[in-house]
Amino acid sequence: MAILPSSAIQVVTQTSERLEILDPPRYLAGGVAVVVGVGLLWLGLRKRDTAVPIHWPYIVLALAAIFVGLALITGRGYIVLSRSEGTLTIQKQYFGVYSFPVRIRLGDIRSAVVESDSDTGHHKMILVLRSGEPVSVGTYTGQAGHYAAADAINDFLGVPKAPQFPGPIAK
Repeated sequence: MAILPSSAIQVVTQTSERLEILDPPRYLAGGVAVVVGVGLLWLGLRKRDTAVPIHWPYIVLALAAIFVGLALITGRGYIVLSRSEGTLTIQKQYFGVYSFPVRIRLGDIRSAVVESDSDTGHHKMILVLRSGEPVSVGTYTGQAGHYAAADAINDFLGVPKAPQFPGPIAK
């Protein structure tokens, strides 16, 4: 039994009319950042035998680490393909607030591919437009589920299985 929900990219809904993919929060990385932030906060606030009772660099770093950790814990991404709207929509959510959606016409998408970083072994999903332009769907992560999500997008679009590229496509 897992303590935390899965952080793998998941195909949530897959019908002939709609495909929904969830890029879930990164609980472990966020938790580590919060713990580091709390530790730095404690170091910054503890009483010292110096003229400066509070060490502001620790406080600033602590607050930044806690903020990043909470963003990772609350952040999630959504990719929705809709035949009725004729669009693929990419939207992020942090702290319960949605970003402005990025919409791409389904007819403009050639395929979805997964790009691997040979140095870290991390992956990210790329949409290749008919013009040849790559559109990054996310960042390089060690999450599982990239290939299944790309295959689901390609199935929805009616293209063959996602090709795998060992190096960068998009900058």
